[in-house]
Amino acid sequence: MFMASADIQTVNDGNHTLNWSFSLITKKFRITQNDRESIKLKMNWKGDFTITLENGIEYKSVTKGFLKRQTFIENQESKELIEITPKYNWKRWRYNYEIGNSESPQFDLLSLIAVYALNYQSQYLIGIMTACIFSTQFIADFLIK
Repeated sequence: MFMASADIQTVNDGNHTLNWSFSLITKKFRITQNDRESIKLKMNWKGDFTITLENGIEYKSVTKGFLKRQTFIENQESKELIEITPKYNWKRWRYNYEIGNSESPQFDLLSLIAVYALNYQSQYLIGIMTACIFSTQFIADFLIK
């Protein structure tokens, strides 16, 4: 939990390493293959993210729905390429993802990067909520004394 790095392995695209680059406003990640940066992942504070490939092709996330959330990965022409639907598994306390609508040649790699970003965002939000709860309790204890 709260890990900022990951290793991604696919049959078609090989091995990639995902590392976090420090930034206060946005979350930036470098995805390298053979120690060469090949992909960039950038997340903003609202939960949106973009995936930029080495050749300049950019994919962005679009989230729809409130209770039944779906995330779509769109290309530069705003065409939905990948659909990701999270399903929470209460027995294991984690999300399972249903992935569909593959029209991308790098479907496997883009899907894994998107699932990583969605997991990172949910853990980040849990961390923020936990900090708010503890700080509220601390302030309440301070005011009571």
